[in-house]
Amino acid sequence: EVFVARARALLLEADALIDASRLHADPFSATLRIGVIPTVAPYLLPLVAGAIRQAYPDLTVRWVEEKTHVLMAKLAGAELDGAILAIEPEADDELPHMVIGQDEFVVASPKDHALARSKQPIAAEQLAHEHILLLDDGHCFREQALSFCAGVGAAEASFRATSLPTLVQMIAGSRDGSVTLLPSLSLDVENRHGELAIRRIKRAPSRTLGLVWRRGAALARALEGVGAVMKQTYASRLTS
Repeated sequence: EVFVARARALLLEADALIDASRLHADPFSATLRIGVIPTVAPYLLPLVAGAIRQAYPDLTVRWVEEKTHVLMAKLAGAELDGAILAIEPEADDELPHMVIGQDEFVVASPKDHALARSKQPIAAEQLAHEHILLLDDGHCFREQALSFCAGVGAAEASFRATSLPTLVQMIAGSRDGSVTLLPSLSLDVENRHGELAIRRIKRAPSRTLGLVWRRGAALARALEGVGAVMKQTYASRLTS
């Protein structure tokens, strides 16, 4: 075990030396391997990929979609250079990171649900005793939504969805009164046909989207540049 740990550390150093040599002339001519969680990838990447190409035309970005725990393992093992996650910037200082933006949660229900009778922002307390359909285990968005549900007295529905598109279809066709929480980032895609009734939440819960990387990474400067482009593009979307 000691030998394997030492060998892994040496391999990481070797990768860092290779990256450093490639970046000596131009830090934005490398290939970045960036992971993205599934509840972010389909909605953020179409928004930011073009802006990154325009800002850094010589930079190649390879995207990997996986759940948080898989991305963190790949990041630690130098299989990835960075990862876009839901982070807690004030509570987690272990890894360098850049905040991309805040993603508020909204309530989504079938159009014939009682909650759909108004379009005004809903108080969290109004969700007490509602049955809320959530994602399956392993998704960080599930844990964040579950925490919110527990805080307002809402109950989790018996079924769970494997992805946000599945979650949306289950709610759109629901006849048992279930509702769900969705990240605002997903609405342009997942409710593009207007199948769901959407209500904002007063003092809405949200998640912080951020780009993280290993401490001392040779590609840190390129990651900071890419993160800045993402942050600016995301902010422009919110104000447009």
